[in-house]
Amino acid sequence: MHSKPKFLLHSIFLTYLLSSFLGCGSNSHRSKDKSHPFEHLSPSTRQKSLNNNQINISPQSKEEIGLRLKDIVSLIASGDGISAKEKADTIDTKTLSDSQYTQLNLLFAQILLNFGEAEQSLEKLRRINPDTLDQDNKINFYQSLAFANSLIGNTLKSANARIVLHHLLPKVKQPESQAAILETLSLLPEPDLTHAENIELSGWMSLAKLSKLVNQPDFIDLTRQWRFEFPDHVANPEALAHQSNLIKSVLNNFKTIAILLPQSGPYAEASNAFLSGFMACHDVTQSKINLLYYDTSKSTTENLYQTAVSEGASLIVGPLEKESITSLSKLTLNIPVLALNHIEGLFKDNLYQFALSPIDEAEQIVDKARSDGHINILTLIPESTVGDRTQKYFSENWNKSEGRIVESQSFNPKNNDYTTTLKKLLNLDESEIRYQNISKSFQNLQYRPRIRQDSQAILLSAKSQEVRMINPLLKFFKADDIKTYAMPTLYSGLPDPISNADLNDIVFCDIPWFFDNAYTGLLSMNTSKEYWHNISNEYLRLFAMGIDTFQLSTHYDDPNYIQQYPGATGSLSLTNTNTIKRKLMCAVFKQGNAEVLF
Repeated sequence: MHSKPKFLLHSIFLTYLLSSFLGCGSNSHRSKDKSHPFEHLSPSTRQKSLNNNQINISPQSKEEIGLRLKDIVSLIASGDGISAKEKADTIDTKTLSDSQYTQLNLLFAQILLNFGEAEQSLEKLRRINPDTLDQDNKINFYQSLAFANSLIGNTLKSANARIVLHHLLPKVKQPESQAAILETLSLLPEPDLTHAENIELSGWMSLAKLSKLVNQPDFIDLTRQWRFEFPDHVANPEALAHQSNLIKSVLNNFKTIAILLPQSGPYAEASNAFLSGFMACHDVTQSKINLLYYDTSKSTTENLYQTAVSEGASLIVGPLEKESITSLSKLTLNIPVLALNHIEGLFKDNLYQFALSPIDEAEQIVDKARSDGHINILTLIPESTVGDRTQKYFSENWNKSEGRIVESQSFNPKNNDYTTTLKKLLNLDESEIRYQNISKSFQNLQYRPRIRQDSQAILLSAKSQEVRMINPLLKFFKADDIKTYAMPTLYSGLPDPISNADLNDIVFCDIPWFFDNAYTGLLSMNTSKEYWHNISNEYLRLFAMGIDTFQLSTHYDDPNYIQQYPGATGSLSLTNTNTIKRKLMCAVFKQGNAEVLF
């Protein structure tokens, strides 16, 4: 026989579960004028009484029995276990149908648990085949089974019962259920968390171990690694960081948020994509925040800011245009502004910048190439202002440590032939010149092009249609030993294995929202399709940015919230210059599909 562990009986967590699962509260919920029905009996007499439900029984019809069973259910739900026990004792088991007998055993199991008699409760539960129960009674069965095993110290059996229960509960109850499973497994000795009977239990045990590392700086990466190992597991690892509670509690530190965005002009479509993500989050969380909208295409940002303040705004989201951010930075900002773009070198109190910045993207693809062991690299960029900036970011980041950029080439985006540019980048043009010079002296000389040997990787900035022509040419030129690392502009975010086959072997870093199981927060790409299906592919990242911005704006003055927050656009953190930095997810194309790299 197992002894009852006192730490379980007195656990606040399990007391809460008992009250919520069985409808039983503490003793204060019971009738105060009634004593415990067995407290005056000896152990042997008490045992007999617990098992005897045929004392002073008069003949009963099936209809009467059905009514009594319903009364017992109501008494248990109200927390009156004593009256439920008395009512159950009057039922004649000889006249019960199979289903009624099963129900009575289940009710007795719950009543016994109300009195802390876990072993007696388990005896009743062993008489029940749960497959014969309807959905509600299955839930009651596994709740009782889990709790009874907890009370006698059989932690693993309790966890297994909770895992079965988890699949029976509605979605809204699953966060609490997950917490119960992990709480139970956390009571097991550490070595026991490595011995699982099946893959589902293995996933839960792995997550229980992970729950002890929630304050570690690499916790977000660990949760993504867990999801990679258990891609189909029902658990939500992000809940360990209390993300679900933060979202659902809706702290709403700012009761009124003013949104400054253009509704017409060149930024209107981008603005609409962002706002769609923001409002989807607002709707799903059923937020009570009051929103004010101001059109930056019809008035100056300075005037709109002052109007928003006078109308009660306590936070500004926007503007989107860099010119408007610059104008706003010249004002004295009495309320905080979460601007939706980034201006290098700009710092001002109460002005925060959150952007899909190529600075983050360039830095992380450089870091990835360097962590893969490359030292000397090549760069290939478009002939444009954006290309020049990207080259600057590549150079600044690569030159921070050992290694060098051996050569850089640019291409004309309007030109569909990249042959000449790539030959220069790979030194094939010089190889051809050498061949031509040598062939003048030697007839019938076979030409074998030889690419440069002084570089191990290429940093590439190009759009998807450009990369689909560049990458096959690199393979044609036998540049297989030179690894290509690209900016995320090559990816639309939507799976297209046929077209993306030309991107095979290219590594890139992009927003977690684009990858299955990489982002497990509110409104994943798969679950939010109804909100974004009409948005152009090039603006999908802005939809994800809208999701993150809503989350940030509702928890704005919580300093711990924006510390490796696992957002849709990346793992977010606030720098000392009031810029929100993104840590992206890296992936590689294999057979036309983007596969996450951990």
